[in-house]
Parts: sequence; C-alpha cells; structure tokens
Amino acid sequence: MLPLTSTPGNLETTIIAHLRQNALTESSLLIERLQGGETHTFLKGWLLFLQGKVGEAAKEFSSLSAFTPLHPCILIQQEIRTDLVEKRFLELLDAVEIHESHTPILSELRALSLLQLGFLKDAEKVARCALRRCPNHLALQNALATILGERGAFSEALSILEKLCDDYPDRWQPLNNLACTLNDIGLMDKAIDPTAVLLCCHRRSLSFVSITQLLF
Repeated sequence: MLPLTSTPGNLETTIIAHLRQNALTESSLLIERLQGGETHTFLKGWLLFLQGKVGEAAKEFSSLSAFTPLHPCILIQQEIRTDLVEKRFLELLDAVEIHESHTPILSELRALSLLQLGFLKDAEKVARCALRRCPNHLALQNALATILGERGAFSEALSILEKLCDDYPDRWQPLNNLACTLNDIGLMDKAIDPTAVLLCCHRRSLSFVSITQLLF
C-alpha cells in the first residue's frame, strides 16, 4: 500500500495502485475523497468496471467525451490481465456512448481484444471493416498488421508496416511493430535498425493528459 498524504496527486496515485491490486473496497473509499473532475470520473468508471458493473462504468466513460484524443477505454484495456476481464471489456465497448471521432479508436480496441482472446478471424474482420471507413487511420492499420502477423500473413503485415514507417517516421508504434514482426520471422539483423529508431522516438514522444501520466 502506498502512503497517503493530503495532496490530490498522491491520493490519485494511491487509488490507481489499489485498483491495480483489485483492492476494490479501499479504492471505493478513497475515490469518495476526490472532488470531482475528469480524473474522479475515470477512476470511478474503472472501479465500476472491475466490480462487473459494466453499464454503470459505461455511463461514466461516456461522460468523458471531451477526453480527447485519448479515449478512457484505451487506458482500461492497457490494464487488463485476464481473459475474463477482456470479455467484460468487449461488453463495455458495446455499452459505452462514443463521439463519432472515437469510432476508429474503439474499433481498434475491439479488434485487439478479440485478438487477445484468440478470435483472429473476427479481429481481422473488425479491423478491415473499420479501415474501409477510415482507410488512413494509423492505429487501425497498425492493429491490422499485428493481427496479420499473428495469423502468419507476414508478407501483408510487413507491407503495411513498412508503408506506415515511411508515412509516419516519428511515430513509434509502427516501428515497434515492424521490429517485432521482423524478429518473429527470423530477420533479427533487419529488426535492429527499426528498434534503434524506436528508442529515438520514445525520447521525443508526445505528452499525454494528466491521467496517463499517473498511470504510466
């Protein structure tokens, strides 16, 4: 357990530590001490999600439509550790109300959750369908390449990733994915170069909103 002080930042950090440990009773008591705002809404939604109250959690996350460009469900997915919670997350995606601008993001999250659960064909279908609506969406293309790599379709995956790296030389996600894919097919020497570039990109990565800084 992290020590508590009177400063809001430390209180929020303590709540996150409790949520990560699935200490839900302690988390609930501490969340009541927060004074509202986006962080309070996010942490309350996270708690409700962990309690299995998907509908109530969706309402909290739906109210964070101004939480752009980082949708709160992105942060929730990054904390998932079991298939049971992954399945619950898919329920959350069905229940949450989203702004049109978030549609590609949630399609990406759905595809990656299906991938994590082993539903590779369904994951690919979701990604390709979303890309027909948003053909130039970086995260969706990167997700599709990940899925294709898992399915063994390395040629198409590499083609997508190499183009993304050319089009977005300052973005670390496709570079990371390219390095991993090259390594997976035994091309370790070729994987070294994108990995080196990846380290440079991390040093120049953009700042995220305050809740992200608390989480990572």
